[in-house]
Amino acid sequence: MNRTRTRTLAASAAVLATAVGLAAPASAAPAKKDGRDPQTVALVASIASTYGVYDKDLDRAYADGFQQAGECEADPAGSGAKGIAFVDWQQVVDGFDPAHPAVLRYRTDDHGRYRLVGAEFLVFDADQDASTVEPLRFGSVPLNGPLRLDGDGPLVYELPVWAWKHEVAGTFADWNAQVSCPDLH
Repeated sequence: MNRTRTRTLAASAAVLATAVGLAAPASAAPAKKDGRDPQTVALVASIASTYGVYDKDLDRAYADGFQQAGECEADPAGSGAKGIAFVDWQQVVDGFDPAHPAVLRYRTDDHGRYRLVGAEFLVFDADQDASTVEPLRFGSVPLNGPLRLDGDGPLVYELPVWAWKHEVAGTFADWNAQVSCPDLH
């Protein structure tokens, strides 16, 4: 990887490392579909199958380019958590690909081991203009956005996919009630 690209990735990491999951709406997001259509169900199954190799295997996730970005993220309103984000910054830079989420979400179990609970798509808004909306979809489900990272950061689109930890509010809920951040309670 050349130095310019490395610096670009490092700069992206510095800007986003504390902000992944702290997005605030810049405009109203379109209503989500339930994601039960065959194409979306197949995409979720593919993500679960392909990325399931990272469950309990952080060394492999690190070797494949994922880096921890902050601590466990809990919903301030108390409706659950997203867990700990591990981000593939190259995927963030490369852009949206429904077969390759940029973020893996982990929780720690009772023994302190990391367990994979979800994935998340994180995509920069191409024109950084909140008045325009890019039609990014994961199957039938539109990505949330554009959203501002950390309140005043860059505009992004995001979509959690709870492929390994069931969420009663749905596969694409913002937070998972079955995930918690024990060190924050």
